[in-house]
Amino acid sequence: MPSESGPTPTESEMPTESGTMSLEPTGTEMTSPRAAVQAYFDAAKAGDAEKAADAFASDGMAAIAGKPTADGTEALRKLFEDEFKEKAERTHTFDETRTFGNEAAFVRTTSKEGDETYREFFLLKKSDGEWKIDLFMDNEPT
Repeated sequence: MPSESGPTPTESEMPTESGTMSLEPTGTEMTSPRAAVQAYFDAAKAGDAEKAADAFASDGMAAIAGKPTADGTEALRKLFEDEFKEKAERTHTFDETRTFGNEAAFVRTTSKEGDETYREFFLLKKSDGEWKIDLFMDNEPT
């Protein structure tokens, strides 16, 4: 959470497809943190490693459970090429989205693939006026 002297989060409650409530930033269309994460999920579903890497900042990083950490566009592209080889149908639920000022945000999601559940955490930043994923981490809940 931000310090007392730092920016405070802005958020509003919006229903998700599953009917549960999700925190969505007050903001707009394709320039929101949630839209950047959705672009990553759409690219993953399509098996498009290039587009998945494009959802990240050029110095972005991904730490996916069981894989080496990928740092930077080329490493992210290689990670996603490997990840997307085995195409599996995943569903995603946005659990929480918060923005901090106009430059930083986080998004928490839950994804399901068959009987497996994954928790995902995305840190985002503004890059050239667009939201980009700066850090992505996932794991399986115990």
